[in-house]
Amino acid sequence: MTNETKVKRGRWQIGLLALVFFGPLIVAVAMYFAGNTGKNTVNYGDFLDPPLSLDAKLHFDSGLRGRWTLLYLPGEVCAESCSNTLIDMRQVRLATGREIDRIERAVVASAMPQGLDALIGEHPGLVVIT
Repeated sequence: MTNETKVKRGRWQIGLLALVFFGPLIVAVAMYFAGNTGKNTVNYGDFLDPPLSLDAKLHFDSGLRGRWTLLYLPGEVCAESCSNTLIDMRQVRLATGREIDRIERAVVASAMPQGLDALIGEHPGLVVIT
């Protein structure tokens, strides 16, 4: 390999290294000035409908304050989709590892859904608020 070939190869390598480093920066600046900043993609959540009763508020103030709470609002019948959602909530809580004590799971319903009482035994720590 001649000296000139080594110089050309070195220039290509420096150019690629600069592209890897400065490329994302250039793309980010271009997206910012093009107005593509993602300001319109904020998730605020949803209001609970119907609003919680006073009993439910007292429960949240006493037992769930200072914790992350996964809420589930089932229908009148707790069928297969309800069971799958409760399993997913349990798995999300388990997946947090050392933060598991900071997460609570709660089912909020106006009346006890049919079939939920059979599932409560499979989900220890699940709070049911009616």
